[in-house]
Amino acid sequence: MGREEHDKKTKKTRILVVDEHPAVREGLTRLINDEPGFMVAAEAESTEQALDTISKQQVDLVIADVSLEGTGGVQLTEEIKSRCPHIPVLVLPVSKFLEK
Repeated sequence: MGREEHDKKTKKTRILVVDEHPAVREGLTRLINDEPGFMVAAEAESTEQALDTISKQQVDLVIADVSLEGTGGVQLTEEIKSRCPHIPVLVLPVSKFLEK
């Protein structure tokens, strides 16, 4: 197997986890990092941090809480799609479960 072929087989999907709750970020990070082919490249607690991270490093996927303080997950998704349309965004209702 050549180097290029090996790199394609071992490349992991780089994920940005966005949630204002540290425990949620930590839990998602552990779950994701335990899966082959995936790795959490960065974490952010706000829309601003998430957009800053995306501008500075390679991210293949964003997982964000729908109820982020401030602009929220839906608005974050819209902003990411306008700046980086190639990055998919998965929006989860994570914090809604913590509030009950």
